[in-house]
Amino acid sequence: MNKYIDFIDLTNKYIFFIVISILVFILSYINNTFFYEYVKIRNYQEIRVLATNLHIDIKKCKSNDIICLNKIWDEINILQPYANIRLFDNDNNLILKYTKVKKRHKNRELISIPKYLNKIENTNLNLSITKETTPSILKATFRGITFSFYEIFIKTNNIGMTKTFIWYINEKIYMRSQNVIVFFILTFLVIYLLRKRQVQLKNKYIAQNLKIINLSKNIEQQETELSELMKMLNSKDIDFLNSIDKYKNLMSPPFDALKYEELLDLDPETIIYKSRKVLEKILAQIYEQEFNTEFHPNLAKMIEELRKKKILSQKTYNYAITIKAFGNIAAHPDYENLCEFTKNDGRVISNALILFIDEIKLRK
Repeated sequence: MNKYIDFIDLTNKYIFFIVISILVFILSYINNTFFYEYVKIRNYQEIRVLATNLHIDIKKCKSNDIICLNKIWDEINILQPYANIRLFDNDNNLILKYTKVKKRHKNRELISIPKYLNKIENTNLNLSITKETTPSILKATFRGITFSFYEIFIKTNNIGMTKTFIWYINEKIYMRSQNVIVFFILTFLVIYLLRKRQVQLKNKYIAQNLKIINLSKNIEQQETELSELMKMLNSKDIDFLNSIDKYKNLMSPPFDALKYEELLDLDPETIIYKSRKVLEKILAQIYEQEFNTEFHPNLAKMIEELRKKKILSQKTYNYAITIKAFGNIAAHPDYENLCEFTKNDGRVISNALILFIDEIKLRK
């Protein structure tokens, strides 16, 4: 939950729209990949059928009759297929050619008819047919999600707005962005629902932390184990400076004995946050050792898993969740419910940290 809130905070409007944009881009890229793969197969079938029909017609022309061949080419010019057609003799001399390609397709990948369709049987002629088929998927995706703005801008500068609009409609440029609009709407709805759920979880999470903090400030007077712990921490007088030196390998950094008292007076929040860092550092070492791994989860999960494995006693568990609760609020304040930390709060959490380390060392 910790990391979820820290790194994918959908309540932040910038992160909210960045996540939507990334997901729309990924979905559009996948869609374009499959779509243009289908286009490539369809175009390949078209030029193969065209080549087969030309084979049949050209073989009817006796002795490579140029008049007969020109008639075939006249029919091609009437049909106007999108393709590059070349007819060569055996010496590779060009006899006839035909080209029709959309200007915006010129840089696309070329496909050719299979080799067995190059040679026209019973003639001294060879046929070549190619067609521009698939663009760069990355560029196509970018054009789609930007609604071809760059091309529209260039066209408008060159030929004016009216002609650009006609080009946009006639060439069906808008088709590029249809799927983007659908993906945006679906993604927006899904992320919006996730954000609502995250707000609920975040509020619950903050409330849990604040409840522990309120116990230390005597706002809630409940006879619970935690409230008793808070009373004890408030009354404890621990030599923290001596403890920094005693547990130097664990506490320094982030603690500096020379600056502790000054920091406690001026910025108790930093003392609380540093206590949380030390707690996480200690628990990470224990977790990696106990679970034989080089990696560890977030602090909340480590505390719960180590408790389940009975590495943490009830007492050390209470110290840990207290430090975590204060540390989380210090590191990630809720600006709607600001909690102002005092020097006493810094000392309470310092006490909790030292007692936690003492207990851990004692159990070892």
